[in-house]
Amino acid sequence: MTPTIPIRVLVVEPHPAVRSGLVALLRRHSDMLVVGEAADCAEAADRAVELQPDVVTIDARTAARATVATLVALRSPSRIRIILMCALARETAVEALLGGSETWCWKDADESEIAAAIRGSAG
Repeated sequence: MTPTIPIRVLVVEPHPAVRSGLVALLRRHSDMLVVGEAADCAEAADRAVELQPDVVTIDARTAARATVATLVALRSPSRIRIILMCALARETAVEALLGGSETWCWKDADESEIAAAIRGSAG
């Protein structure tokens, strides 16, 4: 049996407690590997080049404040998939999706929904 290659995840969240909670949640899944964390999109773009994640989860407000150039840099190489983590109205999600996010997930979603969004985005 071939071992499963874990999905490499970079978590972008400006609030340290929320970021730590999401990282802890993801580390409970054997098919996911949190390769890094960032507080904003500029830091995430640098970390993405260094860490080569498969999926990047980004706080919606953070993504909405990022420049288009930063979001484009974050998606390079283009194989990186972005999941927007929303606690706000859907309009914010739509704006960020247009900026390069493939999908979004509510921050108050349960663990299985968040994990499913990451798995669906990576595959």
